Amino acid sequence: MNKISHHQVIFIGATFILSSTIITVPSQAAAYAKQHTFIALIVASLFILPSVLLLSRIAARFPGKNLFDVLTERMAVIGKIIIGIYVIFFFFVLVRDMRLAVDFVHIVLLPGTPIYITAALLIIAVWFIARGGIEPMGRFTEVYFPILGIAVLLVPLILFREFDVALLMPYMDVDLPGVLKGAWFFISYVGEVIGMFFLFSHIKFRLRYGLLSLLIGVGLLFLLVLCSQLTLGTYMMPRLFYSVYELVRQLKVTDFLDRFDLPLVGIWMPILIAKIAYSLYLVCLGIKKIIPNVSARIITTPCAVLAYVCAFLFFKDAIQLVNLNKTWPLFALIVELLIPVVLFFILKPRMNQSAKG
Repeated sequence: MNKISHHQVIFIGATFILSSTIITVPSQAAAYAKQHTFIALIVASLFILPSVLLLSRIAARFPGKNLFDVLTERMAVIGKIIIGIYVIFFFFVLVRDMRLAVDFVHIVLLPGTPIYITAALLIIAVWFIARGGIEPMGRFTEVYFPILGIAVLLVPLILFREFDVALLMPYMDVDLPGVLKGAWFFISYVGEVIGMFFLFSHIKFRLRYGLLSLLIGVGLLFLLVLCSQLTLGTYMMPRLFYSVYELVRQLKVTDFLDRFDLPLVGIWMPILIAKIAYSLYLVCLGIKKIIPNVSARIITTPCAVLAYVCAFLFFKDAIQLVNLNKTWPLFALIVELLIPVVLFFILKPRMNQSAKG
């Protein structure tokens, strides 16, 4: 049986929030929220908090089972329909994140390498990780996420002299419609933390696991957004395609580490690959629940190949990915907030289970 520890569960949930959100979302949110972009992130987190609380309560009702298991056992037909919705949702997240990663590498790191080669190498790594199961993925995250967290915490210490508090002025002049529009871009990415509730079937889930995942992921993201505002400014952030990357490019640790952004990207990229692998594993696990005779390990290969093709079929370039963030939250909220609310009132333990509890 694939088993992972409780702190690995928390790290995986935080990975869902942090890894892909820092690529383009802060720049888009800053165009509307301006100097209060960090407040927009907090507002988005408050919208997702009820979903985390409700799903944590559902998971606590059925120890030793993930949400896929509960849906198939309690609602044979409707449960599989809901599983199908989540499979489609996370497959789209898989394709989107893969294209985000490929475009970032192609634009910033390896512009001379054909983008199809970069995508092929990426999907091979994702396929290899997902095929190993949840236990290797948990160990992988346990190694890399704390390193990434420490690196993010070092960013304000290194850039402290570059901060300009005047870039956040006027402090009290909060444009509420602008903040809500900025939160609109964050909300779907933060809400992807619900993926953690579909992955684990051997632990007794506790409320603090979901809350800590949300707190750690949003806290590190909040730190990067605030540092970007204090360094780049309100008017510069929306004009930069990768604002957080431009932030870390400002890091200089003596003359020896003049390009400190490269080690940080080297730490962040495995976490992004891990998140894509989680999505692929989740898709295969959902298909396994819908079609029990299918092996989740075997269908990892065709699903990975399909994701590779769809990454170029769905999106022609990085601009389409940016435009997607304007409408995607409308559909994401149905899956991330509306369905969990409905499931909270439907999925209740049977009377004999309640009596044993």
